[in-house]
Amino acid sequence: MKLGKFEFHLIRESTVRFDGGAMFGHVPKSVWNRLVSCDRFNRVLTACNCLLVKADGRNILVETGMGTKWSEKARGLYELQGTSFRDTLAPHGLRPEDIDTVLLSHLHIDHVGGLTEYGADGTPRLVFPNAKVYIQKGEWMAAHNPDPRSVPSYSGEDFDPAEEAGKLHLLEGDGELFPGISCEVTGGHTVWHQIFRFESEGKVLYYLADIFPSPAHLKPHWVMAFDLVPLEVMRARARLLPRFKEEKALCLLGHAPENPIGYIVEQDEKDRFIPLEKED
Repeated sequence: MKLGKFEFHLIRESTVRFDGGAMFGHVPKSVWNRLVSCDRFNRVLTACNCLLVKADGRNILVETGMGTKWSEKARGLYELQGTSFRDTLAPHGLRPEDIDTVLLSHLHIDHVGGLTEYGADGTPRLVFPNAKVYIQKGEWMAAHNPDPRSVPSYSGEDFDPAEEAGKLHLLEGDGELFPGISCEVTGGHTVWHQIFRFESEGKVLYYLADIFPSPAHLKPHWVMAFDLVPLEVMRARARLLPRFKEEKALCLLGHAPENPIGYIVEQDEKDRFIPLEKED
């Protein structure tokens, strides 16, 4: 997909089933189950949606998904089905070594797990050895000193090799990263969770990560149990939704299992997600 100078490619790194109660928090199953189906274990199908961006000679990857460093037991628990980046990048004429920039919204295991893999000696190594990795400094510090609730969500094996290799670039707040590419701290899901904005020739695309993980989460109060600061999630959504509609921006939802790129529009006084493939 072309948008001005940007060439975008959706990379579905994996599909995974997360607990429905975790995905929808305080919303009763009798309510969310009308919109989202679940299996007999109450798990809902989600995807780890990454974004390949080509522009100005750069090969940029937004997010890295779950990765391959999972035991068979864990794979079964989440019904994890993934593909290596060597395979998913090949149709676009790239190898992992060709990625020069990795942008991360936050450091939870389902967003940064694919940054590393186990080598032959069993130690984690970078999947994208030539890429500089961009993350908020506050998120980096939180991942290395997590609160008790967040401990299971972070694994140093996923991201410490980037620092050890001198590939880490820490951001401090909102700002432009490259021409037409900027980051914005939303907070909420984690205190330093960020989204990414791409603009060229008056056209805009947002990568929304976990502030809008799926179409069902357009409802401001449908927050996840994973969200550390639910009220901040609600405030961020209330602030961002009018902007998306005003800019007529394309939006990429972080975990939507089908057709995750589309427009957010107002219909019948409600915000709705119109997938790009189904747009009139």
